[in-house]
Formats: sequence, C-alpha cells, structure tokens
Amino acid sequence: MERSSGGTSTSPWEWAVALLGLALLLAMIGYMAFFALAHEGGVPVVSADQVRVERAGDGWVVRFRVRNDGAVTAASLRVVAELRQGTAVVEAGEVTIDYLPAFSERQAGLILRRDPGGHDLRIVPSSYTEP
Repeated sequence: MERSSGGTSTSPWEWAVALLGLALLLAMIGYMAFFALAHEGGVPVVSADQVRVERAGDGWVVRFRVRNDGAVTAASLRVVAELRQGTAVVEAGEVTIDYLPAFSERQAGLILRRDPGGHDLRIVPSSYTEP
C-alpha cells in the first residue's frame, strides 16, 4: 500500500519558525550552561539596609532589607541589629532569614524596646549556612 503525498509540503514559514525555535532553545541551554560554570562556588554577598522605623505598642519595629548580590544561596541567614550609644551596645536583637537565593532580596523586621532614633543603629548580616 502506497501513501500519496497529496501535494502538501512544509511551507518556508514553518521551516523559519522551527529554526527560530531551535535557535532560541540552543541559546537558552548555552546560557544556563555558561551561568552554571561561571558562577560555580563562591560565597553569598549579603548586605542589609534599614527601610523604616515604626512605633509598635511599647516598642519599635525596624524594617530592613537584606540583599544577596552573590551567585550562591544563603540559608539560615542570621542578621544582627545593635543600638549603640558611643561604643556601648544598649540593645541588640537578631533575625534569622530562612532562605535568601542568589541575586535576590528579602525584607524583615526587628522589634526593639528602645527608640532607634536616639541611637546609632547597625544592622549586620553575621552568619549563614549552605542549603
């Protein structure tokens, strides 16, 4: 039994779209391979910035943003905040951020009893684990 072609053939537009799709697929695979090889290893590059301070009941909430500019994820990221008066630490607190992926940021809050406005507030990432 023979099959007849019926006069249908693949149009040039179908070939063009198929080639474009193949080119995009190969480009994505190449980019992911390059990214994986170029960013292998290293450490997270974490910074913390104060966003705002709000009164909350008998205390104060310090909202802050942590940012990971590195290519490695940080898990259980510990962020320490200190209220200082001169060289003395008058109050301290800490927050643990469960997961901070590479090239991302998260916001968190820390509750303090004293008004941060009258002190030197320092927010510092202090430790992490590898997921």
